Amino acid sequence: MEGLTILLELLKKGSVDFEVDAPGVEVLQHKSVVLDRVLLGIEAIKRGADPSSVARILDWRSFERFVARAFETMEYDVNEDFRFKLGKTRRQVDVVATKKDFAVAIDCKHWTKTKSFSSAVHSHVQRCSLLALCLKKSVLPVIVTLGSTLVLDGVPIVASYKLRDFALELPYRLEEFTMLHPIG
Repeated sequence: MEGLTILLELLKKGSVDFEVDAPGVEVLQHKSVVLDRVLLGIEAIKRGADPSSVARILDWRSFERFVARAFETMEYDVNEDFRFKLGKTRRQVDVVATKKDFAVAIDCKHWTKTKSFSSAVHSHVQRCSLLALCLKKSVLPVIVTLGSTLVLDGVPIVASYKLRDFALELPYRLEEFTMLHPIG
């Protein structure tokens, strides 16, 4: 457990004055410096850290990469910070994870407040409708947060600590959620 405490401390601080052997860390003159917070966070989880605690330590950009890595490990093709244009309309989705016949469009919310979910879901569904047209593929809108799991208007809102299980089970649960299909 001591090694895990050191990893979490290193993740929080960015460096420590002793050597740590872990992915995403470089040792320079007996000092360990974090080069990749996401790799280090994943290593901490592998060693027993609570995924929710790791996600809270990450900044919002690293949180998006953390979510992308979770889908990559489940053999999805992943694009981060996906920007697209349809006509004159430009949009961006934090993470697009694709399987053969569908895509998961993920909006990463590095917060826990539940009263903002309704407007976040509405905005994300609008973006995903355009994304389905652009990709010519069915799209499932998903929101990943630090701590809440629920389904709102057919859109799954997934806590970061449940993300792995969600990604694994998703192909078998698609009909439970609102899937947006390209029209035309």
